[in-house]
Amino acid sequence: MRRKTREEYRREVREKTNGEYKLIGDYINNTTKTFFKHNTESCKHEFHETPKRFNKYKYPCPECRKELKRKNNIKKHKVFVKEVEDLYGNEYSVKSQYNGSKENIIIQHNSEICDYNNFKITPNNFLRGHGCSECNLRNTSKVELSIFFAINTIIPETCKKKIKGRECDIVIPFDKLIGIQYDGHYFHQNPEKDNSFNKIFLKEKKTDILIRVREVGCPDIDEIENLFIINTEPKYNKEIIQSIVDNILSIINERYDTEYKSIVTDEIIDRAIKASTRVYHYKKLYDEYKEFIKNNKRPPIKDEQNSLRSRINEALRNNKLDKKNSKEIYNIRTYYCDIKEFRTEDEIFEDLKEFFKKNTFLPRQASIDEEKKLYNELKRCTENKLFSPKQNEELSIMKKQSINYIKSEEEIRIELEKFIKNNNRMPQRSDSNKEENLLISSISHRISRNSLSDDLLNYIIRVREYYSIEQSRKREYLEYIKKYNKLPKGDSTLNKSVLRFMSNGKYSKENIIEIINYRYNFQSLKKTIIECEKYLGLKKGDILYKIFLEFIKTVEDRELKLKDNDLDIVNDLVKEVIKEDWFDEEQKKYIKLYHEIQQINSNCVNKTIEKFIEFINTNNRMPSRGKNNVEAQFRRKIDSIIKKYRSNPYIDISVAVEIYDSHIKQNTAENTFNEAMNFYEKYSRLPKHRKGKTTELEYERKLAYRITSILDNNGFTNDQKEILNSLLFKNKERPKVVLNTLIDFYNKYSRAPKCTNGKEEKRIISNIRYHIKSNHYSDKEIDSIKKILPYAMKDDN
Repeated sequence: MRRKTREEYRREVREKTNGEYKLIGDYINNTTKTFFKHNTESCKHEFHETPKRFNKYKYPCPECRKELKRKNNIKKHKVFVKEVEDLYGNEYSVKSQYNGSKENIIIQHNSEICDYNNFKITPNNFLRGHGCSECNLRNTSKVELSIFFAINTIIPETCKKKIKGRECDIVIPFDKLIGIQYDGHYFHQNPEKDNSFNKIFLKEKKTDILIRVREVGCPDIDEIENLFIINTEPKYNKEIIQSIVDNILSIINERYDTEYKSIVTDEIIDRAIKASTRVYHYKKLYDEYKEFIKNNKRPPIKDEQNSLRSRINEALRNNKLDKKNSKEIYNIRTYYCDIKEFRTEDEIFEDLKEFFKKNTFLPRQASIDEEKKLYNELKRCTENKLFSPKQNEELSIMKKQSINYIKSEEEIRIELEKFIKNNNRMPQRSDSNKEENLLISSISHRISRNSLSDDLLNYIIRVREYYSIEQSRKREYLEYIKKYNKLPKGDSTLNKSVLRFMSNGKYSKENIIEIINYRYNFQSLKKTIIECEKYLGLKKGDILYKIFLEFIKTVEDRELKLKDNDLDIVNDLVKEVIKEDWFDEEQKKYIKLYHEIQQINSNCVNKTIEKFIEFINTNNRMPSRGKNNVEAQFRRKIDSIIKKYRSNPYIDISVAVEIYDSHIKQNTAENTFNEAMNFYEKYSRLPKHRKGKTTELEYERKLAYRITSILDNNGFTNDQKEILNSLLFKNKERPKVVLNTLIDFYNKYSRAPKCTNGKEEKRIISNIRYHIKSNHYSDKEIDSIKKILPYAMKDDN
């Protein structure tokens, strides 16, 4: 679709609004804001709006919309004031503009017993009966109110406040908050709650101290820092209140170095008594109802005059009106046919007994008017628990004996079987089919009263379960898989609903196993294991162990059917999960053995053994254990196989073991010791861990590693250890050997060795210096060294 140009949209705005609005910005698209101008004599406002929202509004200009809303609110304000006058009379006055039912409005309480005067409240809540916030809190005790008023006279900032969601009776805001709690002995018998409040209050950074005034009879509470306890008698008189206030102020004066003093007057006591009296306008509600009847000559209908009918019904339901007023309202409503008549519980029960005696069943809702009326009265009495215990006993007996219904059990069964056969579903409530409605009502009615036989009840339960939405979806799901040989799409309604029912526990274990077995043929084993864990609550170890049993032997009653091509997946899973704590020891042994069998069957071990024998025949030696090369990796693999399968009954690697052992014996402790002795005789020292590529250095390095390894593993005998230790660098004869080497060199060449003339001469000099630093020579030997090497005593630098 072609995008509009600026001129096209500009022309469209002008034609649509008859020139009242014009486009002054650029037009990009329908959802990008641009500038418009309200081009009238009274308004020249420019505003920023999207074309889409501009076309949506009847009055696009925001300033004009605000003005229109203000005018509408003025009209609503008058209606609201009239509703307040109708509901409360002259008790309240509206002091601010009405701006909607959910925006706070200021109300003035015109009451002699309330000094709160103005308060804020939403119009909705105010019209529902939530009046003055001070008067609505008149559950507060007289003692607490007296203390509050007495302290409030000298500290006007005193108030109620919530700390961490817990309300504190009296809070005095100093630099930090001071809390005062009055604990009556009736409501404060749980010390754990009081201790919890103390800790929460005093833990706050903005609080300082907490004073608890506890009546005699309250249990002891924990004493903690910044908690003060004042004990008092559970009586209400001016002297006790004065004593409590004096004790509170003395604590405050001592802590904050103040001089507060308060006198509890008769005026404070009277004010507390009036404020503690709970006032609810049920008398005014009764007068309002009578006034409406007088003016309109009829009862109010639903939602009329601020839901007057609903408020009257609620008051009657909760027994808020006195008996005289309730009786009069019932008489008025009976006169105007709003209800038939007002009857007591005894009258209703007598009629109920007569009805049961005549019909042998209890009144029904879906019946003639007289029976329906008795049903509603019975329901009201049972819900509000108006019957006496004796009447309740008789009623329960009648319920058990109430078995004579319009349709017999046999008729219900025949109709139900016929309906299921024709419709392939259970009957449901329907506005169009009265017969179906009557059938399901009969079944539900009898089930609710436990009046069906066990056979019919079990039949209905089985049929309901079979034709339930969960089972129907399951059957559709499995039929889809059988028909198309694939799973439904992941985002399809059928797939989503079945998986949701599985996760919500709507299916039995047998149903879930059946579904998973079907799904398993079209997804990986790993995903199936995850589903078994999620939907069946099985552990991964248990699932995998069952899988191994499936591969190794036949299990008759198995729950999971496995595919043949899962072997590779199982092998990969073993490598991952065998390290985890998913199996017990017996399972681990069995799994490891199985895995070994699988490796043997795949000829991995045999191929490696063949390569090993070929390497020995070609090189006449074992593979090297060097690092980061192919030969070293091969050697580690051979070592692992020989160690693992040396005594394995499922594979014969005796030839490889024999070859391996024969080459390993060449490197035994005895052979290594003999080689070390031969090396010492030749070079007058033991081999060192030197690095180099020549054959001699490579042999010396390997021999040194073998000696060190066997020493670390305690492979030598004690005699061999002593000999080797005596020949190591710590040997006392070694310095003399080095000195003799120096003298022999000097006698042979008539000069001292030099560091620049090759490795042998450099080694002689470095060895001489090492033993001089280690104090291995006597003074006489050092003098002889100085004659040949005068610079040997100098530092390396």
